[in-house]
Amino acid sequence: MDDQEKLSTQPTATAIMERIQAFETRLAQDIDILGARVEGQIARVEGQIARLESQIVRMDGQILSFRQEVDTRFSNLTAKIEVLYEDTLNVRASQREILKRFSELEQRVKAS
Repeated sequence: MDDQEKLSTQPTATAIMERIQAFETRLAQDIDILGARVEGQIARVEGQIARLESQIVRMDGQILSFRQEVDTRFSNLTAKIEVLYEDTLNVRASQREILKRFSELEQRVKAS
């Protein structure tokens, strides 16, 4: 390559280098913009996760409270059913005793 050819290709090489550098600059800017967007999305998702975690903690407390209330009420219900069962047995026993006495009275009336 002679000096004349070098001089004629020099502006073309400079233009190509300038274009490559401009492309590199735009690409770096686009990467920075995408990085900022991703960081913003991450921050938003982290905020949502924190809110969900607090809701989960609150719901866990509510579920525990509900379980305790249900356990208490079932315990009370069980005690009431036991009392009702005992009372029913006593009433039925008394009823049998009355029926037995009634039968004995009928037998006496028939015998007399």
